[in-house]
Amino acid sequence: MDKRATSYDVARLAGVSQSAVSRVFSPNGSASKTTRERVLAAAHELGFVPNPIAKSLSLGRSRLAGLVVTQYAQQNYPLALKSAVDLMSETGDALLIQIVDPTDMGDAAIRQLLEKRVDMILCAASISREAAVHCTDAGVPLVMINRQSECAGVDAVCSPNDAIMHDVVDMLHASGARHCVFLGGGGNNWVSAERCRGFVEACTAKGLPEPIVLEDAFTYNGGQSAIRALGASVTNLDAVVAANDAMAIGAMDVLRLDFGLNIPDDIQVVGHDDTETGRFQSYQLTSVRQNMLGIFAKAIELAVSRRNEYRRPDAKITVKNELVERTTTARPTASARDRLAPGTEE
Repeated sequence: MDKRATSYDVARLAGVSQSAVSRVFSPNGSASKTTRERVLAAAHELGFVPNPIAKSLSLGRSRLAGLVVTQYAQQNYPLALKSAVDLMSETGDALLIQIVDPTDMGDAAIRQLLEKRVDMILCAASISREAAVHCTDAGVPLVMINRQSECAGVDAVCSPNDAIMHDVVDMLHASGARHCVFLGGGGNNWVSAERCRGFVEACTAKGLPEPIVLEDAFTYNGGQSAIRALGASVTNLDAVVAANDAMAIGAMDVLRLDFGLNIPDDIQVVGHDDTETGRFQSYQLTSVRQNMLGIFAKAIELAVSRRNEYRRPDAKITVKNELVERTTTARPTASARDRLAPGTEE
């Protein structure tokens, strides 16, 4: 096998110094037109290709960034993930993606990325405080996405997972809904817990009965089994609010097929994440839409910023989301408006 050409081989053939070769292949390097032409001709003749990893290591950086996401995010936010890859490429970095199960902690993925000497990590999965400390101890910027960390030196970019639930409750209340159930992912799912907390607080603030809270897998099957666990009591409910669209869609199929309920006339359903499946004609699910493109863009901005200025103050940024109403929720009816009239008791 032929030996791979090096920058020293190019310098020897071109009759220039090795530093001149380095300047020619550096984006901001300075070299005369003659030198540049000689170096490029020699590189072409030898089949020389610059090694960006070796160059970055000589500068103390790998130019690698890590991204930890759950399988759910991988399936439902492909455009956001593609955008993250493109944005990192614009900064001159390559993105290594680690995918974890939604119910698992991302600690192992963090450890693997640190072993690969990444310059920064974006994490859209739950991790322990110890995993965050490993990053800060190594001087690797860590930005949490739709999660928070108590560890100093860690930034976060989130949707207002709790605040948007007040909009959800206002909408349901206006249509006459009173008795609700919340379907959450449970376990280590920080996002689900925040959405549940926001929903319960919003119901309390609106004077509604305390909602039933059910936890199961953060999946379509989890939504199905959670609703089936209610049995016949499901007919006493006015609305189902799920921590993600997958659970909401699973609940919808059980409500319609197993219990024979009409959505939204008999019961209303709200999801979260506004996924492609939820927008299918057979579901037309009312859902909360997150600006995932904006979230990833801001997370990358923070990670690059901390790499350049590691000891800057921590940043906690919120990117606005919105409630998208479709056919699984009802507009206020005349009877509902009558019940909500001033001075009228429910």
